[in-house]
Amino acid sequence: MPLTKMIILYLVATIFLVSTLSGCILDDIFGGTKFSLNSWKIDDDEGFPGIFINFSCSDTVTIKLLDPNSIILDSNYFLRGQAETILHLAEYRHSVSSGTYKLKAYDSNNNEIYSQLFTFDGSDLTIPICEQKWWKREPWIGGYSLLGLKLTVQNSGDTPAYPYEFAVTMDSKTNTNLAIPSVILPGESEFIDCLAYRDSVPDDNTFTVSLTDKDKNEIANGSFSVFVQDNVPIKQFSWQFLGNRRINIPKPEYLFNYHISLDRINDEDYGLYIFDPYDDQYIDILIDSIMFSFTSSDDAQI
Repeated sequence: MPLTKMIILYLVATIFLVSTLSGCILDDIFGGTKFSLNSWKIDDDEGFPGIFINFSCSDTVTIKLLDPNSIILDSNYFLRGQAETILHLAEYRHSVSSGTYKLKAYDSNNNEIYSQLFTFDGSDLTIPICEQKWWKREPWIGGYSLLGLKLTVQNSGDTPAYPYEFAVTMDSKTNTNLAIPSVILPGESEFIDCLAYRDSVPDDNTFTVSLTDKDKNEIANGSFSVFVQDNVPIKQFSWQFLGNRRINIPKPEYLFNYHISLDRINDEDYGLYIFDPYDDQYIDILIDSIMFSFTSSDDAQI
């Protein structure tokens, strides 16, 4: 075989061998690294709002997500083939700012090989239903106390929403507290439980509720009619101490469900549970209930 043909065959064989091992030489020869976005959707990643993407690439790529100000929010490195990942649009349990975001892919030489724009208007929340939790107090105290609210919150927007704090205004008096952690995805509705304490029935027939995010931005509000009913389960405790003692303790199921959902700690220090901010007001209610069972401050000190 002529020397020239042997050289050509040797070069071709070498190119195919190396390209099989590295997956990059043929791409460089025939147009460079290829990137294809197969699908995408907005989702929640354990409290982080993000874009879930499925894609294919012919060689190693770096993917970056940029905010409307062209600041990199998230990035990752991938080998050739088909893969999927989620790129975060905001910090933990923070609202996604409206605007145009950029998804970019770069090859191993840091050349931009793909770009896609995503425009979001943000979340759009409404509160169509507000269920009130009224607790019928002990006979010697009398009356009803508002213990909590169960809100139905609907998201008609295009990004996840994370209600952080709520405010209830009755008779021009506003009570604020933390909302039990939840996420409302675009096009979905969720129940949000709130510990909203008021020791008596308001004079006004209506009250207002507003939700804010972690940045103190109002993300939803609504006005509702007062509807008092005895719908809070109780647990009775009795004991002997300077006479017969008995108290009825309200049992908000949503608060119980929240606490049993927390990860258990492998430690003897239970401060994590004691200082959990979501039950602070409930502990105050328990203390007040216990104190009511005593006839004087001297009894409580014994």
